[in-house]
Amino acid sequence: MHCQNSKKASIILKPSQGHFENYNFGDDLHIGIESNNCVYSFWNNGIEVDSLDQWKYSIIVLPLSIDNIDSHLSNFISMNNYRFQAVCYLENEWNCFDFVIEFMLFLGYKKRTKEEFLKEIMSDVSDLLFKIGKS
Repeated sequence: MHCQNSKKASIILKPSQGHFENYNFGDDLHIGIESNNCVYSFWNNGIEVDSLDQWKYSIIVLPLSIDNIDSHLSNFISMNNYRFQAVCYLENEWNCFDFVIEFMLFLGYKKRTKEEFLKEIMSDVSDLLFKIGKS
């Protein structure tokens, strides 16, 4: 899949199965980087590139507005591909959240643990669940 270069991208989140209307706290979540209607993520097949349509039930947890974001993403993947191969994927240890956190570090965002990052984004999920009456 080919994606055009853009300045805007987002970190997006969705339930691994279904959508947030069926989500319960504790269900697995999947996170990726969206740019130009393509979503880059790391799962048990390694780095995947999906169309945004496959993530239609996702929420934006962090908008990214960086010049040449697609070039940065391409460089990050080229430099780190060996770290995100299918054989490296460990569901609870090295997963899609690590892929996103490592990309954010690559862009110059502050270093944070997976737990810190999850705590930050789960407030967005809580807000969404409240709005759809799941609280």
